[in-house]
Amino acid sequence: VPSRSPVSPSQLAPAGLQYLKSIPVSTDPCGRYQYGYPTPSTDNQFIGRLDYQKSAKHTMYGRYMDIRYKLPNYFDGTNALTTPSVGVDNRGRSMVFGDTFSLSNSVINSFRVTGIRSINFRTPSVFKSPADFGSKVYTTPLAGAFTNLSVTNAFSMGGGGNNNAKYDYTVYELAD
Repeated sequence: VPSRSPVSPSQLAPAGLQYLKSIPVSTDPCGRYQYGYPTPSTDNQFIGRLDYQKSAKHTMYGRYMDIRYKLPNYFDGTNALTTPSVGVDNRGRSMVFGDTFSLSNSVINSFRVTGIRSINFRTPSVFKSPADFGSKVYTTPLAGAFTNLSVTNAFSMGGGGNNNAKYDYTVYELAD
């Protein structure tokens, strides 16, 4: 039978006790604590289309799309439960050009070229690193003031998907 006696604070890690100072105490008899954080995102999209018929046998077209989605991270400065809010700044652009030429009633040449560029940044909420709370760990400059901590059946701070990241890609396609 497991013991239900309280754990002595002297048995707890000092860094863990420092983290607990950032967790609000519930006044609910069941221990529930409700909180939230704003998500003031912006989503912009610009599209362009150009179609040109040079002759009955020859058509050309172009397409352009530029999208941007921004969501700032959020930490209210005191409640560490708000740190799972990740910030993103994503931008994507695509451009397509097509040229279709009818050589005869049975032969058509279709030329297509496409370019896609995506630039994506992800930033965590600025909080504290384990080293800031006295843990003897090395923190890389890229990680900065970041904590990923999860307590089973209780709460979490930060999150594995909330670390600093930049991931870009560029794709080109040529078809004829």
